[in-house]
Amino acid sequence: TSAEDKLLCECWRDIGQDPKTGAEQKASTFWTRVHREFHERKKFPPYQMQSTRGWVSISKHWKVIQQECNKFCATPESIKARPVSGIGMQDMAFQALEAFKVQHDGKSFNLSHCWRVIK
Repeated sequence: TSAEDKLLCECWRDIGQDPKTGAEQKASTFWTRVHREFHERKKFPPYQMQSTRGWVSISKHWKVIQQECNKFCATPESIKARPVSGIGMQDMAFQALEAFKVQHDGKSFNLSHCWRVIK
């Protein structure tokens, strides 16, 4: 679900930026911490959801999200590089989504809720 995706991205970001744990942690340690945070935060608003994902499942799902978001990252940059007078941020975002669709054989980018968290 999009709520589960967004929570996973928030946990990945927060654990990865935590200066107490550092950036040099082993993958299993990192994903165990993300897993613990994810399952604690899922209980409270705005999430309040059910999920039984283990840390391996969470890390694999993250890789899918990350791949798609990485593909999308180049698109808004290319739109910014070709500014059009009078165009606002909302129009630029729409153009980026349309450009992504063209570049990826009609496939829409459906993870903007994640991209906003991790960009």
